[in-house]
Amino acid sequence: MNDSPIIVAAIIAALAGTLGLVVGREQKTAEFRQAWLDALRAECAALVAQVQLMAHVPQGGASAVDRRTESIVAFRISEAAIRLRLSRDFEESRSAIVFLDQLSERVARGDLTSESLTPLAERFIQSIQKISKKEWRKIKSGGVASFVTLILILICLILSFWFSSRSSPKAQASGPSGAPPYNAPAARA
Repeated sequence: MNDSPIIVAAIIAALAGTLGLVVGREQKTAEFRQAWLDALRAECAALVAQVQLMAHVPQGGASAVDRRTESIVAFRISEAAIRLRLSRDFEESRSAIVFLDQLSERVARGDLTSESLTPLAERFIQSIQKISKKEWRKIKSGGVASFVTLILILICLILSFWFSSRSSPKAQASGPSGAPPYNAPAARA
């Protein structure tokens, strides 16, 4: 009995299972990256909105002080959330952190004019856009692991079909041209 078809089927099933695991893992990673990016964008938008609000609150009066204080608190919350998402290990993040530090320093000093805050906020947005673009490319391209796994599985499938065709009973029984072997008639005595 020839177990070659069973072995080929087992190899194909194992390869399909492996591909499913790798693709599933890559999909989860892409979903995580997208959620991280969406949250970063939302926090940056909230931070810049608070910067603009602080810069445009009219001077004087108790209500202006209250609104400015609320904006500063909201700014600090967004700043903390952004700092927790960014890492100094990456060039793009370091650039954004520098502008965030400068904004934070101006807010701490009470330098809340539009002329002081708006240019920094714009540079901060530009640095976040670079991070966003880089992350989006990673999400869009999928993982390298998925591509490599797919190529390896295709190679294995081709090799398994090639080996199964070489070891099948039909291939062993046929002659070099694929025709059935010639059996000479028995000699008569």
